[in-house]
Amino acid sequence: MLPQTGEAVTWSLVVIGLIVLVAGIALILKDKNGKH
Repeated sequence: MLPQTGEAVTWSLVVIGLIVLVAGIALILKDKNGKH
């Protein structure tokens, strides 16, 4: 079987997307807690 680079790229994008999503949620929660 040949290594599927497309799949690797897709997974890396998914991981980056999840990290950005979590960071965004954390920032939103921090803003809400700070302003009250």
